[in-house]
Amino acid sequence: MKKVVILLLFMMPFTNVSAQNERHSNVVETFVKDFNVNDFEKIFQSFSPKMQRAHSKKYYFDFFSKLKKDNGNLLLLELLEYQENSSNQSRATFDGNFENDILTVKISVDGQKKISGLYFKKKILI
Repeated sequence: MKKVVILLLFMMPFTNVSAQNERHSNVVETFVKDFNVNDFEKIFQSFSPKMQRAHSKKYYFDFFSKLKKDNGNLLLLELLEYQENSSNQSRATFDGNFENDILTVKISVDGQKKISGLYFKKKILI
Protein backbone atom coordinates (compact mmCIF):
# COMPACT_ATOMS: atom_id res chain seq x y z
CA MET A 1 0.00 0.00 0.00
CA LYS A 2 2.80 2.39 0.88
CA LYS A 3 4.45 1.77 -2.50
CA VAL A 4 1.20 2.56 -4.32
CA VAL A 5 0.82 5.90 -2.50
CA ILE A 6 4.42 6.84 -3.24
CA LEU A 7 4.00 5.89 -6.89
CA LEU A 8 0.82 7.98 -7.17
CA LEU A 9 2.51 10.98 -5.55
CA PHE A 10 5.43 10.63 -7.94
CA MET A 11 3.15 10.55 -10.99
CA MET A 12 0.93 13.51 -10.00
CA PRO A 13 3.22 16.28 -11.32
CA PHE A 14 3.07 14.69 -14.76
CA THR A 15 -0.70 14.48 -15.06
CA ASN A 16 -1.14 18.00 -16.47
CA VAL A 17 1.38 17.31 -19.21
CA SER A 18 -0.52 14.34 -20.56
CA ALA A 19 -3.66 16.18 -21.66
CA GLN A 20 -5.09 19.64 -22.11
CA ASN A 21 -8.30 20.64 -20.45
CA GLU A 22 -11.37 20.78 -22.66
CA ARG A 23 -11.47 24.61 -22.74
CA HIS A 24 -7.90 24.87 -24.04
CA SER A 25 -8.38 21.98 -26.44
CA ASN A 26 -11.50 23.58 -27.99
CA VAL A 27 -9.72 26.91 -28.51
CA VAL A 28 -6.77 25.17 -30.17
CA GLU A 29 -9.00 23.04 -32.44
CA THR A 30 -10.90 26.14 -33.54
CA PHE A 31 -7.63 27.99 -34.22
CA VAL A 32 -6.35 25.13 -36.43
CA LYS A 33 -9.63 24.93 -38.37
CA ASP A 34 -9.76 28.70 -38.93
CA PHE A 35 -6.08 28.85 -39.92
CA ASN A 36 -6.48 26.07 -42.48
CA VAL A 37 -9.47 27.75 -44.16
CA ASN A 38 -7.79 31.19 -44.08
CA ASP A 39 -10.41 32.65 -41.74
CA PHE A 40 -8.00 35.09 -40.13
CA GLU A 41 -10.89 37.32 -39.02
CA LYS A 42 -12.20 34.53 -36.77
CA ILE A 43 -8.71 34.00 -35.38
CA PHE A 44 -8.42 37.72 -34.63
CA GLN A 45 -11.82 37.65 -32.90
CA SER A 46 -10.61 34.71 -30.77
CA PHE A 47 -7.78 36.86 -29.36
CA SER A 48 -7.99 38.46 -25.94
CA PRO A 49 -8.48 42.25 -25.93
CA LYS A 50 -4.81 42.67 -24.98
CA MET A 51 -3.71 40.59 -28.00
CA GLN A 52 -6.02 42.58 -30.28
CA ARG A 53 -4.47 45.83 -29.05
CA ALA A 54 -0.87 44.55 -29.34
CA HIS A 55 -0.88 44.76 -33.16
CA SER A 56 -3.23 45.85 -35.89
CA LYS A 57 -5.60 43.43 -37.56
CA LYS A 58 -3.61 43.93 -40.79
CA TYR A 59 -0.41 42.91 -38.98
CA TYR A 60 -1.99 39.63 -37.85
CA PHE A 61 -3.57 38.96 -41.26
CA ASP A 62 -0.20 39.53 -42.99
CA PHE A 63 1.53 37.33 -40.40
CA PHE A 64 -0.90 34.43 -40.87
CA SER A 65 -0.81 34.80 -44.67
CA LYS A 66 2.99 34.55 -44.68
CA LEU A 67 2.96 31.68 -42.18
CA LYS A 68 0.47 29.81 -44.38
CA LYS A 69 2.36 30.58 -47.61
CA ASP A 70 5.68 29.42 -46.15
CA ASN A 71 4.46 26.35 -44.26
CA GLY A 72 1.10 25.28 -45.68
CA ASN A 73 -1.84 23.94 -43.68
CA LEU A 74 -1.42 22.88 -40.08
CA LEU A 75 -1.90 19.11 -40.20
CA LEU A 76 -1.23 18.03 -36.62
CA LEU A 77 -0.39 19.48 -33.22
CA GLU A 78 1.46 17.10 -30.93
CA LEU A 79 1.21 18.21 -27.30
CA LEU A 80 4.62 18.48 -25.62
CA GLU A 81 3.84 20.47 -22.48
CA TYR A 82 0.74 21.82 -20.79
CA GLN A 83 0.38 24.12 -17.77
CA GLU A 84 -2.65 25.62 -16.08
CA ASN A 85 -2.88 28.02 -13.16
CA SER A 86 -5.55 28.73 -10.56
CA SER A 87 -6.97 31.60 -12.68
CA ASN A 88 -7.95 29.14 -15.45
CA GLN A 89 -5.17 30.45 -17.68
CA SER A 90 -3.43 27.72 -19.64
CA ARG A 91 -0.40 27.40 -21.86
CA ALA A 92 0.55 24.56 -24.16
CA THR A 93 3.58 23.84 -26.30
CA PHE A 94 3.19 21.69 -29.41
CA ASP A 95 5.15 20.28 -32.29
CA GLY A 96 3.17 21.71 -35.18
CA ASN A 97 3.33 19.55 -38.28
CA PHE A 98 2.59 21.75 -41.26
CA GLU A 99 2.50 20.61 -44.88
CA ASN A 100 5.99 22.00 -45.55
CA ASP A 101 7.73 22.14 -42.16
CA ILE A 102 7.62 21.45 -38.44
CA LEU A 103 7.30 24.42 -36.09
CA THR A 104 7.17 24.79 -32.34
CA VAL A 105 3.75 26.27 -31.54
CA LYS A 106 2.82 27.79 -28.18
CA ILE A 107 -0.76 28.80 -27.46
CA SER A 108 -1.91 30.48 -24.24
CA VAL A 109 -5.58 30.77 -23.34
CA ASP A 110 -7.06 33.08 -20.70
CA GLY A 111 -9.96 32.36 -18.35
CA GLN A 112 -12.46 33.76 -20.89
CA LYS A 113 -11.47 31.19 -23.57
CA LYS A 114 -9.54 33.79 -25.57
CA ILE A 115 -6.06 33.35 -27.04
CA SER A 116 -3.73 35.46 -24.91
CA GLY A 117 -0.46 34.32 -26.45
CA LEU A 118 0.60 32.79 -29.74
CA TYR A 119 4.11 31.81 -30.78
CA PHE A 120 5.58 30.02 -33.80
CA LYS A 121 9.22 29.07 -34.22
CA LYS A 122 10.96 26.98 -36.84
CA LYS A 123 12.02 23.71 -35.26
CA ILE A 124 15.65 22.81 -35.78
CA LEU A 125 15.87 19.09 -36.48
CA ILE A 126 19.15 17.40 -35.65
